[in-house]
Amino acid sequence: MNGRTVDYIIPAYNCSSTIAEAVDSILADDFPVRQIIVVDDGSTDQTRDVLARYSCQPAVKVFRKNSNEGVAAALNLAIQMTTGDYVFRLDADDVNVHGRTRATLAYMLENDLDVCGGFVQTFPSPRAVWKYPTSAAGIRAALPFCSPFAHPSVCFRGSILRSSEYPNSRLEDLLLWRKLSADGCKFGNVPRVVLGYRLHPEQQTKSLPHIENTRNAIADARAFLQMLTRLDVGVADKLWIARRYLKVGRLLRGRRDSLS
Repeated sequence: MNGRTVDYIIPAYNCSSTIAEAVDSILADDFPVRQIIVVDDGSTDQTRDVLARYSCQPAVKVFRKNSNEGVAAALNLAIQMTTGDYVFRLDADDVNVHGRTRATLAYMLENDLDVCGGFVQTFPSPRAVWKYPTSAAGIRAALPFCSPFAHPSVCFRGSILRSSEYPNSRLEDLLLWRKLSADGCKFGNVPRVVLGYRLHPEQQTKSLPHIENTRNAIADARAFLQMLTRLDVGVADKLWIARRYLKVGRLLRGRRDSLS
C-alpha cells in the first residue's frame, strides 16, 4: 500500500450537528489521506461555520455551492477535484470505523478490485451490523434488484471514478454500479465493519412502502422468485437478495427484463 494516495469525498447539506464527527473520523484514522473534499450543497444551517473550523487543516478542502442541487451533483463536483489513486465515499452524518482506509485498500489490492464497500454498524439505536455480498458473483447477481453496497462505505479506483459520473437520479448509486458493471469493473465488499451508519428517527420508524395494487404486487413477487431461482449463486447470496427485495417492497421499474 506504500505510495498509494487516498482522497475522501463528502456531500454535505444541513449537517451542522454531524459533519465534524465525520471529518474527524477520517483525520483520526491510521492511514494518511491526501484530501478530504467536502461539498457544501447550499446548506442553510450552520454547516458552513462548522467547516470553517478546518481552515487550518490542509487536507480538508471545502467547496460551497450557492444552491442545493442534490447528492449526485455534489458528488460529481467533488470527483472533479480528486487526484488520489483511490477515492473513498463518506456521508456527512456517518463515521469511519478506525482502520477502514487501510483495511479496504489491503482488500482491494489483494483481490484486484475497482470498487469495494464493506459492512456497516448502525447507530445510535438500534445497533445492528448490516452485511453485504462479498463475492463478485453475489454482487453482480444483486444488481438487477437492489444495491449490493452500502453507498457511503464504498471506495473506488480513482481513475475509474474520474472517468464516470453519478446520474442525476434518486437511484444515483445503483445506476452507477450497473454502468461500472457493464464496463467490466471488479466489485467486492470487505467482510468486516468499516463504517458507522447513523440512523435517524424517520428511518427507525419507516415501514415498507404501501402496495396499493395487490394483483401487480403478486405478479412482481412471482417474477422475482422466478429470476431468483435462475441466479447462478449460492444460497446465502440468494437469501440476501430476497431479504433486500422484501425490504424495498417492490422491484424497480424495468428489472424484469434485466435477467432475461
